[in-house]
Amino acid sequence: MQDFLQLSKAEAGQGVTEAAGAGYAVVSSHPLATSQAQRVLQAGGNAFDAAVAGAAMLCVALPHACGLGGDCFAMVHDSSKNEVWSLNGSGASPQALPPDLSSSQLGLGPLSCGVPGMVGGWHAIHQRFGHSTWASLIEPAARLAAEGIEVCDDLAQAFRLFDARVRRDTGLGKLFLVDEQLPVVGERLLQSPLSRSLQAIADNGPQALYQGTIGQSICQVLQAQGGSMSLDDLSTYEPIWSHPLRSKYRGLTVNVAPPNSFGLFMLLQLLALEDTDVQEQGLLSSGRLALLMRAARTSFAHGLSYVGDPSHVVSPQEALSPVAAQALREGMRSISPARSVSKSQGTATISVVDKAGHAITLIQSIFKPFGAMVADAATGVILNNRLAGFHPQSGHPNSAGPGKRPAHTLNPVMVTNGGRLKYLLGTPGGSGQTITLTHVLSALVDLKLSLRDSIAAPRWSMDLAGGLLIEPGLAEGVAAGVPAQLREQGLDVQVAVGERFFFGSAECIELADDGRRIAVADDRRDASCAAGN
Repeated sequence: MQDFLQLSKAEAGQGVTEAAGAGYAVVSSHPLATSQAQRVLQAGGNAFDAAVAGAAMLCVALPHACGLGGDCFAMVHDSSKNEVWSLNGSGASPQALPPDLSSSQLGLGPLSCGVPGMVGGWHAIHQRFGHSTWASLIEPAARLAAEGIEVCDDLAQAFRLFDARVRRDTGLGKLFLVDEQLPVVGERLLQSPLSRSLQAIADNGPQALYQGTIGQSICQVLQAQGGSMSLDDLSTYEPIWSHPLRSKYRGLTVNVAPPNSFGLFMLLQLLALEDTDVQEQGLLSSGRLALLMRAARTSFAHGLSYVGDPSHVVSPQEALSPVAAQALREGMRSISPARSVSKSQGTATISVVDKAGHAITLIQSIFKPFGAMVADAATGVILNNRLAGFHPQSGHPNSAGPGKRPAHTLNPVMVTNGGRLKYLLGTPGGSGQTITLTHVLSALVDLKLSLRDSIAAPRWSMDLAGGLLIEPGLAEGVAAGVPAQLREQGLDVQVAVGERFFFGSAECIELADDGRRIAVADDRRDASCAAGN
């Protein structure tokens, strides 16, 4: 790949951090989570224990991105049976959700909150696969919340961008304002209410949230502001275990979470690309980028009616049929229209593989930064705004309704080769998750790049209106002519400066043929990785 090797680090995209070991590997969205997962593994816990402990730590380190008021999805590999499972830890809308809500009401505020499924998802993983005690996995996060964390760049930037909105909500203000100021990078943030809630969950299990005082307090705060969530909605919550949604790409099996996850959109992109000459295109060529862009646009258009509450949409296998594949390929030959997408800084991931080969990719979120912009100061819980994922058109399979799970951007991915686990892939980035991971997997498989180089390479994404964005590395050096070449093909791209959050932060693990576990953390955000023997 000469066009890649000639690039300087600045031109190539972003830096990455890599760790490799013969025993285990961890990669996550924050060093505190990576370190805690590593400690659990070194103390004898398995990959599932480590992921739950790291996920709890992410809630303390990145409260704008994920927390007890959010959701999760996971892909799980049980090496003892060589099986891959999908966990849907997303929540449904309240049963008393009013009809005919506007997009703005569903998008932000007390009526935008779905039942928080993350804690239930953690517990389901632990009950089925964990070895360590539940309390031992949650208590370290509770202690750290009380002791305080050093504010990282991602959290500080969220405070800067959403200063006015954070101040507007009484609960958020009580949680984060100190002497009328929001914390900046390096300052210490104490989260005593969150610490108490985490300790209650450590002591009493998920029922502390779903049936106890935490849930009661959350519902009171929402209802006081006009929300409709009740303790009955919380107490009846159950996560969903299922087989993954699968498709082949160049002989590999790509496993994603079924709807309501956006995972289908990644499979559709790969299906559209398989009949192209993307393998013959250079990494930074306009030809390759054009194929990736067309594949994404036509896949979002084609798959939209299949992604929603599992009980309200047609089987996603229909979208992957030979007839559908032909429609995708025809769409690739035209310029698909732009569609609005969701930008999100409110997501964090953790992936772990252990000595026994057990593995998990877990992704969790409150969706937009600070979720619904509604927090319960007594419990430290920031509520999600996941009902923004409903389609605005009445009668659409993904339209809003009581007790429905909305379409969900979270997209954990596992790739197997001949039945053997090969890659764990995850990234934050809203709708751009499937775009980022398709870019990474194509570079790995089509161009035979290393995991490190596939993640570091500059990439493309979409803005909120569906407009096409490219990183500066795709408009500089040997790639300087790329923007003009794409525009000549009818793809009106813009160079994104200072918009790193559109491009995610790929956090991935490779199980190499020589037995090593290779973890790579993308420096586009505060990700980190670790590995050992």
